[in-house]
Amino acid sequence: MARRTRRSIPSRGESHVAAGAVGLRLGLACCRPPALGLVQQPAPHFLTHARARPETGSVNGVPVLLTEPPLNDKKSREQMARLMFETFKAPAVCICNSAVLSLFASGRTRGVVLESGSGVTSAVPIFEGFSLPHATLRENLAGQDVTQHLQGTLAAQGHTELDLDIVRDIKEKLAVVSCPGTAQAQAGSSEYELPDGSMITIDSSCRSASADALLFVEGEDGAGAG
Repeated sequence: MARRTRRSIPSRGESHVAAGAVGLRLGLACCRPPALGLVQQPAPHFLTHARARPETGSVNGVPVLLTEPPLNDKKSREQMARLMFETFKAPAVCICNSAVLSLFASGRTRGVVLESGSGVTSAVPIFEGFSLPHATLRENLAGQDVTQHLQGTLAAQGHTELDLDIVRDIKEKLAVVSCPGTAQAQAGSSEYELPDGSMITIDSSCRSASADALLFVEGEDGAGAG
């Protein structure tokens, strides 16, 4: 989500969300409400956009299904439910574990779901449709950390003007993961076109180091351990 600053054009409105904010981000002050699998301090503009029905633009009077990350705390769950009932007048709210819904989507009720998203990585064992909290593993380390690590690596090489959205696109298009102990060929340098049309070179170390540094930890004997 982005809010208007003095550099932005007043006629475009005070705030923009999702695709509307991405196209104007160079002249706006941007914020990202979702963090660590949760919407931190829920922003009305962000939630209104997410709840709007395409055919009417209305956000009220519609039942809501929300997903939550594994081992979510009770306070966060209560705050979101209160917001949906009191602000958006939802007649019904269902909050489900995202791993359970992923398993249901595959037609199963038993299994182990490994999820790695933007802010959280988790391994959730599920039995007869219910997650087992005592056996669930969760780590606040995921794609966003890879993006920030890559941003720091690029900044150290002189590319200090790249914002997080551009770096995320570079990661998704050019980043590679090399398996330790294999004869996998090292990725070469690659060109990336910035929004203004200029080209930058992403070398092999940038393409592989960010993900490798987070996914593979060097042991005492020098061998990578997952």
